[in-house]
Amino acid sequence: MPLSPKNSRGFSLLEIIVVVVLIGILSALAMPTYIKTMNAIRMHNASKTIKMQLLIAKSRAIANTSEHCGVFFDVSTNPMQSLVFTRSSPAYTDYGVGDVIYQQPAKLPIKVTMTLDIDPPTTNTVIFRGDGTAKSGARIAVCSPGISSDTVHVLASTGRI
Repeated sequence: MPLSPKNSRGFSLLEIIVVVVLIGILSALAMPTYIKTMNAIRMHNASKTIKMQLLIAKSRAIANTSEHCGVFFDVSTNPMQSLVFTRSSPAYTDYGVGDVIYQQPAKLPIKVTMTLDIDPPTTNTVIFRGDGTAKSGARIAVCSPGISSDTVHVLASTGRI
């Protein structure tokens, strides 16, 4: 039996509203998981960026033994950032005048923070010597709200990251 033109027009307004409401409810249920996952990805990427900067600084110091190379962690800015620098004078231990920026600062994503545990505690700098060792050990914890932190360690005696 053929359908009449009135019965074959498509969906009714009520059917469309029901589908839109169901999509809204499912989206609302999935949103907290999505936000937590995105924060975890941002934190993990920030941790990997910091580790990569430390590896670049160490490789640069080994490649040119007449220069020291380091990473400065600027925790006073918002967002926090870190940058790789080189210097020809090993006399001081903090990032400062005369240092050449080797790689532009990497900014941490919003809501991602880092906590530094560097010896001596007055500096926010990890410097590598030409033999690959670090002037000081460090523990850099990268944190995001509601997620466990990622930690990057630098062993001073060997420069292991």
